Amino acid sequence: MNVPINPQRIAELLKEDIIDDYYSLESLKFIPCGNTGLNMRAVDAGFMEDEAFLASMQLFGNTERIKKFLPNLDFSSKEAVQKWVFAISSKTEKGWEFAYAIRINSGVVGLIMVSTPAYNKAIIGFEEWTMDFFVIEPFEGKRIMKAMLPRFLQFLKNEIEVDSIYVIIDQDNSRCLNLIANFPFDEVDNSDFTNIQNVAKAPRVFECPLWSIRFS
Repeated sequence: MNVPINPQRIAELLKEDIIDDYYSLESLKFIPCGNTGLNMRAVDAGFMEDEAFLASMQLFGNTERIKKFLPNLDFSSKEAVQKWVFAISSKTEKGWEFAYAIRINSGVVGLIMVSTPAYNKAIIGFEEWTMDFFVIEPFEGKRIMKAMLPRFLQFLKNEIEVDSIYVIIDQDNSRCLNLIANFPFDEVDNSDFTNIQNVAKAPRVFECPLWSIRFS
């Protein structure tokens, strides 16, 4: 979602260690997806030296879509991607946020990023679990996210014990809106987001009540 992030506020948060309040590092397990070759791996500091990951994120970072819908992610150069990996790894180790790389074998095709209620409360005043996700453009339309989201939602429920997960989507992000229409997300009141600065339109907010879903 196109929400301006205050770097100073994030720096203040990282002075506080809340690991184990919402998850442990041990709970961020490798997630396979059957015999498809697809899998998900938690992003850690080791990704700073993963050339395939760095190249894939630069490819996506140079597209207009990320500049419009995820402007806080700077993937414009190898150094910028490494800076993001360092930042998300730091927040993961402190217990605030974590991210998973979606991979085909060892090649990276997308990301899923999750923010804890404490992080969201401090940054956007929304004390709930949220996630953002994307696949890089060469892999769009190949049903990758449709295959991976159910696995990831099951992981959130069973391993992280998340009761409900929210996605906050810009109104004109039709690709993302069409995607979540295939999953048990219900649109909820978005009035909390009508006064965010620099956002021309209030985003749409969707909830997936994981507590009510029985995964097979």
